[in-house]
Amino acid sequence: MLINFATSPEHRLHTCLWTNGTAGCGSEIPGHSIPTHFREHHGIVAADARPIRCRWEGCMDTIAVGHLFLHIQQKHLIWRYPCLNCGMEFARKAARNAHFVQCKNIGN
Repeated sequence: MLINFATSPEHRLHTCLWTNGTAGCGSEIPGHSIPTHFREHHGIVAADARPIRCRWEGCMDTIAVGHLFLHIQQKHLIWRYPCLNCGMEFARKAARNAHFVQCKNIGN
């Protein structure tokens, strides 16, 4: 699973383009640290249920704060999880894992 670990979006560095009104943050952060980065640098806590306008460079979407990290991962960072059997890509790890079990059982 070394290949899976090395290519997993949770372990790659991503550039934060959250804007403060004038410029993007620009911090390089590992995917697994996105919630911590947003809490410590942008004052955003995922447990908050209020709607918020996404301030990622060029985005005007309004979403619940609790869905912000998923929104950033899927829309802005384009996280994808490939099936290690057939190569099909999924936006969510759980969907890939469910597919992989079936794909492996089918013998692809």
